[in-house]
Amino acid sequence: RRRPHCIPRHTMSHCPVTLALLAHFVALVTSHGPDPPGYVKCCGWMQHRDCEGQESDNWLCPAACACKGPGWMPAEWSADVARGSLLPASPDEPAGTIGNGYVGAWIPRASPGTSGPPVAGVEHVKGVYASCDHVSSTGCQANVLGDRPTGQKFTVLAPLASWTATVHVAALNGLPMPATASAMDLRRAAYRVASPAVDGKSYCDQRTYAHRSRQHLLVTEFLCVNNGRSPVEVLLDEKRCNSSWIYRSLCPPTGASGFARTDVATELPNVSCSLSVMKNSELPGMALPAVGECHTQVPNEGFKATVAPGAQELFSFISARFSNMDADAVATSDLVHRAEQEWKSAALTPEHLFPQHIQAMDELSIPGIEVVGNDELARAVNASMYALLVSYRADSPYSGAPEGLVSTRYYGDVLWDVETWQWPTWLVFWPDMARAALQYRVRLARQAARNAHLPLPYYPSAAPPHDGLRFPWMSALAGVVQNPGSPEDHLQGDIAMAFRQYWYAMGDVKWLREGGFQIIEGIARFYASRAVRDACGAFHIERSMGPDEYHGNVTDSAYGNAVARATLMAAYDLADAAGGEPNETFKIIAHGLVIPYDATMDYHPEFDGYNKSMIIKQADTTLMSYPLAVPMNDSTRRNDLETYSAVFDPAGVAMTWPIHSVVARDIGNESLASKFFRDGYNLYSRPPFYTWHEGSMGVDGSSGNGAPNLVTGAGGFLQSVWAGYGGIRFEQEQVLTLRRPSPLPDSKALRLRSVHFLGAKLDISAEVGLWTISLSKDSSASAPTLQLKTLDGQRHLITEAALQLPSGTSALVTQADTQIHI
Repeated sequence: RRRPHCIPRHTMSHCPVTLALLAHFVALVTSHGPDPPGYVKCCGWMQHRDCEGQESDNWLCPAACACKGPGWMPAEWSADVARGSLLPASPDEPAGTIGNGYVGAWIPRASPGTSGPPVAGVEHVKGVYASCDHVSSTGCQANVLGDRPTGQKFTVLAPLASWTATVHVAALNGLPMPATASAMDLRRAAYRVASPAVDGKSYCDQRTYAHRSRQHLLVTEFLCVNNGRSPVEVLLDEKRCNSSWIYRSLCPPTGASGFARTDVATELPNVSCSLSVMKNSELPGMALPAVGECHTQVPNEGFKATVAPGAQELFSFISARFSNMDADAVATSDLVHRAEQEWKSAALTPEHLFPQHIQAMDELSIPGIEVVGNDELARAVNASMYALLVSYRADSPYSGAPEGLVSTRYYGDVLWDVETWQWPTWLVFWPDMARAALQYRVRLARQAARNAHLPLPYYPSAAPPHDGLRFPWMSALAGVVQNPGSPEDHLQGDIAMAFRQYWYAMGDVKWLREGGFQIIEGIARFYASRAVRDACGAFHIERSMGPDEYHGNVTDSAYGNAVARATLMAAYDLADAAGGEPNETFKIIAHGLVIPYDATMDYHPEFDGYNKSMIIKQADTTLMSYPLAVPMNDSTRRNDLETYSAVFDPAGVAMTWPIHSVVARDIGNESLASKFFRDGYNLYSRPPFYTWHEGSMGVDGSSGNGAPNLVTGAGGFLQSVWAGYGGIRFEQEQVLTLRRPSPLPDSKALRLRSVHFLGAKLDISAEVGLWTISLSKDSSASAPTLQLKTLDGQRHLITEAALQLPSGTSALVTQADTQIHI
């Protein structure tokens, strides 16, 4: 490798910094059961070399390697810590993630989960999948997922090397590994590490981030401040390929990686470049995904520098990458050259990079959620919003994944997690992101039509022919079926529901006619061909599975049939607006489609043959109440909630309690809603970084947690915030329903900033006794005039002057003079 160096240092004017010792310790996560004897949550692997690689089989560590909580932090951190936007922790706390929707990385390493040992030095680039015959979440190496068409490969987000993500302070004035605290900076989308000198007068503040406005850049920089009278010697280093499993991504790729990496010569001094090319494409004839990257190279002996007394200096380590899967893709042969040019441009003025990144994040965060009066809850909400923001961007041609761009589970593929759990929050606050995610489905509609003709699971012989669009349960680049045998065709209705809600919220006729209605109508055709008519004229959907994956091969899944009915009626109702003719067959099938209902017990059995003793994995039938908004009596809604709350598996997934909280509020049971709401984040969102885990059982890092970075969980929880307590619903064409906005449990106020509706932006605030609504100051002047209609028929124009309503009041927002019945 070429001898590396850091880019030129930039001396800044001295600014005295008051050092403060912030005594703040984060308690270890408590288990639902006893910890394994002698083992604790592990952090000490960075501070103590004998801890590295010592994790036990359930990824816990000996007591000597335990997380100690944060120590000394710079005084300038304290204000952000107090407002819950900067989350402090041990100096090497696992499970920090950075990203900008294009590139994402674990910093300093992946939180262990069921997929295998923790890893560090790995990044993922949007759209860059390794394709192979056998895959696991860590590469092309295990677990046959099922039969596949000839030539088709399985995919996994390629685990690319990220040396820049591992750069750290190795020593200050000869003191090795001086870090005393790390932090996730949620406002600035950065991972921070504080490393003080022994005398307490000097320190380095590390900032690692994926640049938001310059998406191809990932940067680690160190602001080193010397408030003493003697020079400070700084030693910076990076992780390298070694025998530890943790750093395997930094080693030359093996066959299990699914790609080959080749060093590429560059004329840039002290920079290393490479080209990674996948060995296979998902389908024959598709381009092989490739990434060209260049990064500042750290010398083998480390990068050494001196900070003079009274000075502060910035040391920046920059990496740039381009992919032939990018929206503005270039030829594979030009990727490294593009990376060289981007690195060179960034290195000219490295002192501008972080301010530019902060500006972009601040603009992105104008919409959002503010919790007043509960710091713990504010941290959980802030971390959840962060998880959604760093995993996606509006200029991406791809969709999301259960763990976003830092995936240890589910291969980085697209599942129902996007449209059902993550996407609704994008719609409310960032509709440009929501639209981009929908366009991924539009782009793959042709393949979805081919998928509809493939055999369906549970059929002993060839299934009857099907029509329309069938999107795969797991999807990557091409939209082909990644997991043959999945029976969860509720996914089709989940996708259609997202398209329908976008129309309700945005009223964009051009979008509806140029792709939106195509998806809704295509899925309706699939359901129409899937429904079987009985001798009495009723329609059934057989051999299916609802969201409750504990019960498959069922007939008439209640939620599955309800979402199918909603899709069929949407295709019928929206045909005129889309410039087409309504299909009467859709209406006939929708009205005749059986949704199981027990009149004696006044509830919806989950499927034909369900009994109340059956344990369920996750929210299923209750999804009929929210988000599907199926009309039913309050007593039925109450009985559904009571039935399925009682049989939910405690080891089930994170999104159930948020849904149950929303439904409990809808039926007026505030105490039950509060309980479910607290369970929805206390059991799954883990301090100190409040990352979301798929399951609630076991201690942090144990196999019971499933996916350790479940962005889907964050999305479900946020819906319980803005839909459950904020009251926001899109259930009718061009109507925003506000159901009794209220503060969150154990807090004083809830503020929702820049809620998007029909091109306008609204601010909604709820506190004890009242709630208000007004136009946001940055709402577009070209947006239609909006009005608020209350249950007693009063109408009020919505302006920047806040309208005030008493707590417990519901209302509708429409275009002015629109006649609408509540």
